[in-house]
Amino acid sequence: DKALVPLTLKDIAQALDIHESTVSRAVDQKYLLTPHGLFPLKHFFSTGLATASGSQTSSRAAQAKIRKMIESEPPLKPISDSRLVAQLEKEGISIARRTVAKYREQMNIPPASQRKSVI
Repeated sequence: DKALVPLTLKDIAQALDIHESTVSRAVDQKYLLTPHGLFPLKHFFSTGLATASGSQTSSRAAQAKIRKMIESEPPLKPISDSRLVAQLEKEGISIARRTVAKYREQMNIPPASQRKSVI
């Protein structure tokens, strides 16, 4: 399972030897039509998270891992944001608990206290 490498506005700016804000303005209000629908061009740029190996992984890859962990959690004992951070760190992804909470909220996943299922 290979993680996506983030493509950032900064990477493009460095490759073109222009300022990052110039790249940001160039892709603003631009869209790309794909077989999967119409996407804002900014959708294809991601922020990067540091890994233990010194490389980076994309925030979307981290979100996918968080979703997978939550989907496989035991219904009576949901995984807290702090435990998600610990599991991600074991996988080599350095991330703050507040960032995990932000990603979880962006994916419309409630906190652990609200995910607990009573049978």
